[in-house]
Amino acid sequence: MRFRIVNRDGHGLNLERPLVRETKIQRHFGRRQRRPVVKLGVCVGDLYREVQVNLVNRSGFIYPMLIGRRFMKKQLLVDPALRYTVAPKCARAPKDG
Repeated sequence: MRFRIVNRDGHGLNLERPLVRETKIQRHFGRRQRRPVVKLGVCVGDLYREVQVNLVNRSGFIYPMLIGRRFMKKQLLVDPALRYTVAPKCARAPKDG
Protein backbone atom coordinates (compact mmCIF):
# COMPACT_ATOMS: atom_id res chain seq x y z
CA MET A 1 0.00 0.00 0.00
CA ARG A 2 1.39 3.40 -0.97
CA PHE A 3 0.57 6.51 1.05
CA ARG A 4 1.98 9.93 1.96
CA ILE A 5 2.56 11.31 5.44
CA VAL A 6 3.03 15.03 6.13
CA ASN A 7 4.40 16.51 9.35
CA ARG A 8 3.13 19.70 11.02
CA ASP A 9 5.74 21.74 9.11
CA GLY A 10 4.30 20.56 5.80
CA HIS A 11 7.21 18.26 4.89
CA GLY A 12 5.97 15.07 3.27
CA LEU A 13 7.26 11.57 2.74
CA ASN A 14 5.94 8.88 0.41
CA LEU A 15 5.89 5.41 1.99
CA GLU A 16 5.00 1.91 0.91
CA ARG A 17 4.07 -0.76 3.45
CA PRO A 18 2.25 -4.09 3.19
CA LEU A 19 -1.44 -4.02 3.99
CA VAL A 20 -1.87 -5.79 7.35
CA ARG A 21 -5.68 -5.77 7.32
CA GLU A 22 -8.70 -3.54 6.84
CA THR A 23 -10.74 -2.24 9.76
CA LYS A 24 -14.15 -0.67 10.12
CA ILE A 25 -14.28 2.52 12.18
CA GLN A 26 -17.50 3.87 13.66
CA ARG A 27 -17.43 7.59 12.85
CA HIS A 28 -18.89 10.21 15.19
CA PHE A 29 -21.89 10.88 12.95
CA GLY A 30 -22.89 7.21 12.82
CA ARG A 31 -21.48 5.99 9.50
CA ARG A 32 -18.92 3.20 9.39
CA GLN A 33 -15.76 3.70 7.36
CA ARG A 34 -13.37 1.03 6.06
CA ARG A 35 -9.71 1.93 6.54
CA PRO A 36 -6.50 0.17 5.51
CA VAL A 37 -4.09 -0.76 8.32
CA VAL A 38 -0.30 -0.85 7.93
CA LYS A 39 2.56 -1.37 10.38
CA LEU A 40 4.70 1.72 11.12
CA GLY A 41 7.48 2.59 13.52
CA VAL A 42 6.42 5.37 15.91
CA CYS A 43 8.81 7.38 18.07
CA VAL A 44 7.68 9.52 21.03
CA GLY A 45 10.61 10.84 23.05
CA ASP A 46 12.93 7.84 23.35
CA LEU A 47 10.09 5.29 23.15
CA TYR A 48 10.02 3.46 19.81
CA ARG A 49 7.42 0.86 18.88
CA GLU A 50 6.18 -0.75 15.71
CA VAL A 51 2.41 -0.46 15.72
CA GLN A 52 -0.56 -0.99 13.44
CA VAL A 53 -1.85 2.32 12.09
CA ASN A 54 -5.12 2.84 10.23
CA LEU A 55 -4.73 5.25 7.35
CA VAL A 56 -7.11 8.17 6.88
CA ASN A 57 -6.74 11.71 5.55
CA ARG A 58 -6.38 13.92 8.66
CA SER A 59 -5.53 17.15 6.82
CA GLY A 60 -8.62 18.82 8.30
CA PHE A 61 -7.70 17.94 11.88
CA ILE A 62 -5.35 19.53 14.43
CA TYR A 63 -3.28 16.37 14.92
CA PRO A 64 -1.97 14.33 11.97
CA MET A 65 -2.00 11.11 14.02
CA LEU A 66 -3.69 9.79 17.14
CA ILE A 67 -1.73 7.57 19.52
CA GLY A 68 -3.72 5.02 21.48
CA ARG A 69 -3.69 3.93 25.10
CA ARG A 70 -1.96 0.63 24.35
CA PHE A 71 1.05 2.44 22.85
CA MET A 72 1.38 4.66 25.93
CA LYS A 73 0.46 2.14 28.63
CA LYS A 74 2.98 2.16 31.52
CA GLN A 75 5.42 4.14 29.36
CA LEU A 76 4.13 7.69 28.91
CA LEU A 77 2.42 10.26 31.07
CA VAL A 78 0.17 12.76 29.30
CA ASP A 79 -0.59 16.32 30.42
CA PRO A 80 -3.57 17.35 28.24
CA ALA A 81 -2.83 21.04 28.89
CA LEU A 82 0.45 20.84 26.93
CA ARG A 83 1.31 20.17 23.27
CA TYR A 84 4.46 19.08 21.43
CA THR A 85 6.59 18.88 24.57
CA VAL A 86 8.75 15.87 23.64
CA ALA A 87 10.99 15.71 20.58
CA PRO A 88 11.75 12.32 19.01
CA LYS A 89 15.02 10.88 20.35
CA CYS A 90 14.83 7.33 19.03
CA ALA A 91 17.77 5.71 17.31
CA ARG A 92 16.96 4.97 13.68
CA ALA A 93 15.22 1.64 13.34
CA PRO A 94 16.70 -0.85 10.88
CA LYS A 95 15.17 -0.78 7.42
CA ASP A 96 12.54 -3.43 6.99
CA GLY A 97 13.06 -3.77 3.25
